[in-house]
Amino acid sequence: MSGAALAGTQDFVDQARVWRHRYGGMLFQQWPAALSAMHGLDTVLPKLGAQVAHAKVVAEAMGLPEPHTHQFAFHLPGDPARLTELSGKFLGSFWQDGSLAKTEVTVAGPAMEWTADEVREAWAEFQSLL
Repeated sequence: MSGAALAGTQDFVDQARVWRHRYGGMLFQQWPAALSAMHGLDTVLPKLGAQVAHAKVVAEAMGLPEPHTHQFAFHLPGDPARLTELSGKFLGSFWQDGSLAKTEVTVAGPAMEWTADEVREAWAEFQSLL
């Protein structure tokens, strides 16, 4: 929620100092960050075990290695924009990562309701478009 570094000429840094204050920089307390973290411990942490377990179901249905968290990344050959267009809401956005396209999958929220069969079907449909 907070924290940044700014590098540049002395003149640039001096001008930025005014805007840092105007945009809410220079917090004298970390209560906003601590409050956000405490909220996450109460609301996100209890769901994490189920999300990790379901990420394993999703990855297996896609024929991917078992993930260790509820998020995993994978690479495909091809144009990232085209893969994003083809995947729709199933996989989200791809971007260039070296010579391959990369995307990251987060198994949370609505993804928790997908069955292994639904994932297999969506994955097969996506692959048929490639």
